[in-house]
Amino acid sequence: MDFETIQLLVSTRVRVVRAEQGITQNEMCHTLGISKKTLVEIEKGRKLANWPTIVAFVSLFKDSPAIQYTLGDRNPVECLQTYSRKTVIQKQISYDTLDEHWKPIIEHEGYSLQKHSIHNHYRIVDRSFNVYMRSTDYKETYELFERIS
Repeated sequence: MDFETIQLLVSTRVRVVRAEQGITQNEMCHTLGISKKTLVEIEKGRKLANWPTIVAFVSLFKDSPAIQYTLGDRNPVECLQTYSRKTVIQKQISYDTLDEHWKPIIEHEGYSLQKHSIHNHYRIVDRSFNVYMRSTDYKETYELFERIS
């Protein structure tokens, strides 16, 4: 997933999330730190949200079903983090079960190299669903997978 795709997808969800959350345009403007004119232009599709607005919006409304569906993840902030940093290497506890969007590509010795079906990022998880790496780069992910499995 590239920046333009993220920008378009997230921008088209601002009005949906605002309605879903039952907040006014003024409240959304205050929450995101943008002007009402900017919000109206984004909601009417005349303007796309910029990166700081996208990050704030997704971070603050990450529990929204519309945002989770749009970015295809239970934690949509991870999608933005991986896109922005390209590679994130850290052992972290993941969910009790795998998100249905993550599909195994290779499994070996209790590790799984997976690809996300919507944003095409890669990750390595162990059988306890601990995430070791997320990346936009398959080669880099595969090389780490080979070293640890």
